[in-house]
Amino acid sequence: MKILSGFLAFFLIFITSPIYSDSPPPISIAVSMTPMGSFTIVAAKVSGKGSRKGAFFSATEISVAVADLDSQIPLRTTHLKEKLEEKTFPTVSATQISAQQGKGTAKITIRGISKDLSFSYTDLGKNLAQASFTLKLSDFGISGIKYLGIGVDDEVLVTATVPYEGQ
Repeated sequence: MKILSGFLAFFLIFITSPIYSDSPPPISIAVSMTPMGSFTIVAAKVSGKGSRKGAFFSATEISVAVADLDSQIPLRTTHLKEKLEEKTFPTVSATQISAQQGKGTAKITIRGISKDLSFSYTDLGKNLAQASFTLKLSDFGISGIKYLGIGVDDEVLVTATVPYEGQ
């Protein structure tokens, strides 16, 4: 399993640093490529909020608009949005989010396809939590991303920083 670094989300260049310099973006999707290279997809906005009661975190829905995803190269970003079928499926969402003691579960929906997933998280303090999980693109009907012999790996690492209420 190749791990990429950084949500949703997925596609083509050798740049690994996001364009947001002061703080990390709320969503970061690390994409590895075969035979070489990687790039990061970022989104500056997340919709929804979690809640915390003691050691238990939960959220009804956290989502990101496909329109807000940026691969830092305009043509690649256009291809990303086409692969995600932005006009038909304008958001990527996680629902039924439940977590405690650094681990959690959720249901993620991409292109109208929903899958259960497990994630790990860290409480960053200041009412922010950061979750990380791996997505298999083929589980969501995404495949065949290749240009001049360089292709996107099937697994991407998603990191999402999510605000929460409570303590």
